[in-house]
Amino acid sequence: MEERTSVLEEYLTDVGGISKTEAARDARRVTDAVSTQAWGDAQRTIVAMKQAGVRIPLTLTLTLKNLHGLQMLSTKAGFKHGLFEALAYQP
Repeated sequence: MEERTSVLEEYLTDVGGISKTEAARDARRVTDAVSTQAWGDAQRTIVAMKQAGVRIPLTLTLTLKNLHGLQMLSTKAGFKHGLFEALAYQP
């Protein structure tokens, strides 16, 4: 996970044009949210970065949005632990 965080941090610093401190904070938020399946939190962080003027690839935005939607559907279907539990389910 550390490698992903540092890659995202580097992207935010180089392409996003934000300070190293902000990049580290935002990269940590996104990777922590993804690792805990908090897709909504990750999506909100990405939206906040976009509003601050950071260029975020559309594929990342859409992927997080889709994962958040799948998480909500799997929770509605009765899987307490969400998407990963639904993916592991074998009838």
